[in-house]
Amino acid sequence: MSIGNLFTSHVKNGIPEIELPSFDPLILPSTNMSRSIYETKFQTVYSNLTIHNMHNYKLNNIDFNYAQMTLKGRVEFGILPIGSAYVVEGTFLGMPISGGGLFKGYMGPMDIDFNMSGRLLHRNGVRYCELTQMNLDTTIRDIQVQISGLEDSGFSKVE
Repeated sequence: MSIGNLFTSHVKNGIPEIELPSFDPLILPSTNMSRSIYETKFQTVYSNLTIHNMHNYKLNNIDFNYAQMTLKGRVEFGILPIGSAYVVEGTFLGMPISGGGLFKGYMGPMDIDFNMSGRLLHRNGVRYCELTQMNLDTTIRDIQVQISGLEDSGFSKVE
């Protein structure tokens, strides 16, 4: 676990040799999210979702099983500044919501529980691990955002 936590200083700018992008900021070019709970049901597409400070994390409960090629654990984050352009369609508390614009705010603390599995490959006398499956379970304890672009729908700020 301590080796993984020492790794945090190297992920800030990314590691091109293993195709790891920069984590400060982490920019996700296109992200889809859907939510359906009670009277709220919507689909949102985010463009250039930008999350700052993702290089400030702590690894916990790491379990690596070499025989089964599995890696499990938890990544814990503090408060993360976020922002993006978005397009949304659906209903919010039974009222139609449709439009797009920008949002910015904060989310966190946040935990990501991960479970990965893979297989060993041999190429030119070198052993590699190929990732074959990854499951992520994300818990965000709080999120506060300011939204622009939904004024025609009667929404200008959601906290």
